[in-house]
Amino acid sequence: MVLLDWMLSPLISKESKAMKRLLSAITCLTLLCSACSSGPHTGEPQGDPTAGKDLNYSKFSDVKATFDNEHMEIILPLNKYMMSTPEGLITLSANIYNNNDCSVARGVPSGSTGDGVEIKPHFQYGIWNKDYVSKYGYSIDHDVTKIRIVTLLPHKEYSEAQMEVYSECQNTIRQLGDFPARMPEANTIVAQADLEADSAWMRDEDVKKWHGEWEQCLKDKGISIPKDYYWAPEVPGDKEKEIEVALADLDCKDSTGYFMKTMNRRAQYQAAAIEKYKPQLDEYRKNLDAQIEEAKKVLAEHGEPLPSW
Repeated sequence: MVLLDWMLSPLISKESKAMKRLLSAITCLTLLCSACSSGPHTGEPQGDPTAGKDLNYSKFSDVKATFDNEHMEIILPLNKYMMSTPEGLITLSANIYNNNDCSVARGVPSGSTGDGVEIKPHFQYGIWNKDYVSKYGYSIDHDVTKIRIVTLLPHKEYSEAQMEVYSECQNTIRQLGDFPARMPEANTIVAQADLEADSAWMRDEDVKKWHGEWEQCLKDKGISIPKDYYWAPEVPGDKEKEIEVALADLDCKDSTGYFMKTMNRRAQYQAAAIEKYKPQLDEYRKNLDAQIEEAKKVLAEHGEPLPSW
């Protein structure tokens, strides 16, 4: 497995902005942590008070969210315009190979090799998979699956001059799909569509009502949600009690239909946003596909198999 603790610590004093970007990308794909939209958000969602006011979800009542229990992901309509986890791994591997090749050509030894990354559950809006929750409660520290990718990172023994070459290479080599999987790339049409859909969804009165029903169900079980939380109750310190609360959380979601209904409504707003921006979204995806194909060629040239999912 990729060991981020030893990889990151020796680079702190030497890393450039480019190096931080590379390590950040690997961290996101390795941990898929809350900062990368996998852990539950806290605080009531706000959204943009004006964005998405023209979106009509009712035209898309047949659109539903898909719950992928095997890979622990919630699939929504806009996902097809974002990089999937496997696509993110493909482009990341290609970027690492390209950067390593550039460094080696300039006399820097090839980076050290790891053998995989962990993929974490997607609990951005609260827990939903009973098999996982029954074992781990609210924790996202347990991998759903382990996927092998190349990880030719700088040796911790690299000199400062070698690190500078490595960083310069990343600044000059074109980075393919250089943003986290499962998330819209910042400042793109996908990010705009996602912002409008989520803002409209967060303002939706039905969503607020369904949330209230779930919250009341928890209160009836003696469980409350603190003010600074929204998608989950406060997590007890004792692991056994944490799992008990998590299972009660799921029971309330099932009995009220809260989670399924809110995720379906989110999917419907996304479908409306796709209709609004479809030509631009299709063009964006076309360009993204070209980058992914280029990344696949890089892996093929290095005899590297595509990550299996």
